[in-house]
Formats: sequence, C-alpha cells, structure tokens
Amino acid sequence: MAGDPGLCGGCAWADIVRSDRGSVFLRCRRSETDPRYAKYPRLPRLECAGSETVARAEA
Repeated sequence: MAGDPGLCGGCAWADIVRSDRGSVFLRCRRSETDPRYAKYPRLPRLECAGSETVARAEA
C-alpha cells in the first residue's frame, strides 16, 4: 500500500481491499456494527478510539 495509513496500517479491524482497476483501500470492519466508524476512513488516521494493534510476527 502506497503512503502511510497511520493507525489503520496495524489495526486488527482493517482489511485491505483491491479494486479491479488496481486501486488499494483500507476498509474498517468496525463500521459494520458501529456507525461512528467510516467504512473507508480518510488516511492517514492519527487518532481512533477503536484501533486495536495487531501483534506481528518477527521475521
């Protein structure tokens, strides 16, 4: 993904969506049950009450 997505880049609730034209978006799954969250938030996201960091395995 080009650019810095901010908090969404490491959030457990974020899904990467790729369009047929090659565009890449981050979708917030919290939006499915909570209207306070945008389905496709503006990036970079610097603050988010619902952000949950994913533990990444070290390479």
